[in-house]
Amino acid sequence: MTVPNEILFFALLLFSGLVLAAVFQRFHVPSSLWYLLVGFLAALWISSSGYDLGLRWFNFRFIAFYMILPALVFTAALELDVRALMRHLISILILSIPVFLIMLLISAALLYDGIDSSEGFPWAAAFLTATILSATDPEEILHFCEKFGAPQRLILLIKGESLFNDAGSILIYGLVMNFALGSKSSWHLSDALSHFLLLFFGGILTGLAGGLILWLFFRLVKGQSERLLLILITVYAGFILSETVFNVSGVMTLLTLGIISNLLYDSKAESSEKDTLFHLWSFLAHLAHALVMILVGISIVPAMFTERWLAMLIGIIAVMAARAIGIYGVFPLFNFFAVREKLNKADKHILFWGSNRGAIAVALALSLPLSLDYWFTIQSITYGVVLFGLLIQLGLTPHFLRRLFKA
Repeated sequence: MTVPNEILFFALLLFSGLVLAAVFQRFHVPSSLWYLLVGFLAALWISSSGYDLGLRWFNFRFIAFYMILPALVFTAALELDVRALMRHLISILILSIPVFLIMLLISAALLYDGIDSSEGFPWAAAFLTATILSATDPEEILHFCEKFGAPQRLILLIKGESLFNDAGSILIYGLVMNFALGSKSSWHLSDALSHFLLLFFGGILTGLAGGLILWLFFRLVKGQSERLLLILITVYAGFILSETVFNVSGVMTLLTLGIISNLLYDSKAESSEKDTLFHLWSFLAHLAHALVMILVGISIVPAMFTERWLAMLIGIIAVMAARAIGIYGVFPLFNFFAVREKLNKADKHILFWGSNRGAIAVALALSLPLSLDYWFTIQSITYGVVLFGLLIQLGLTPHFLRRLFKA
């Protein structure tokens, strides 16, 4: 296929997903599932008709990591209410540090123990899989929570946890990937810690530098279009420079830029310009989310379900068990450290059930290098967990929330 045909192909898939989502919206089927379905059906049609789409696995890494991830992460940081975040920071940090680490370690142990290492699934593969599956996607669950009148503090916790979990997942993903691709004999805990600190604070410093550029430019230029364009350039340039030139965390750069951009517009009176900024990035995030699910549909192959079905099942059990232990085991800490409103049992159940995986996990799975012997197993597990979240978790969420709030 030529480039114009590829653009037309993806445009038709996006249109098809929109039509299906609109026609069947009363059945509460997540829009992500429709985009995945049209991608899968299109891939079947292309393979049976003999067309060559032109997409290769090495293209998926570029598209997923450098085009889709920045839009998703920056939008999540931009839309977060910084002042409300500070009011509930302790609860969010409990979710984002001890609960996150507990889930990561437990799911990695269950994956390693459940999948026979003799089949080429070492500890590095287990940790890499657990890291990918630590990223949550709150978009659909938040839609249901708002529809059924969930308290704002709970919605903020879900948003905050997802943002910090995504950042932690992407950051640790890079660390584990360096280990998986490098020499095991050169791996030391002190080296890993120093590398982590370099990635973390280096990314923040890069984001602060980008924020300084935004601040200076905002003082010189008053045009709305020019400001929006500069933010777009700064986001993608900052992420790519962080990852490829400065060798620091691009996700920390994005988080810093998102918070600074939010504060820059908060300090100004142009509310219409801020609304335009939010609408622009909300659209870009929605587009990125749709495209990554289409790529999932295109890249799904029957061998995933015939050869890796047990690994998928183990992955689902591992993440759900780890989530249950993390949430219900650490839950007393929430109310012990709660400065404002305490969480109730309903909040606890929603935090557990609403932890489905989505675009970030898929983007990381699609960006796996093919030089890893176990890349196909990790990608299969990720797809299995994502499909479980779309079909089972989100499928039952409306009934679950209806009964929960009635009780």
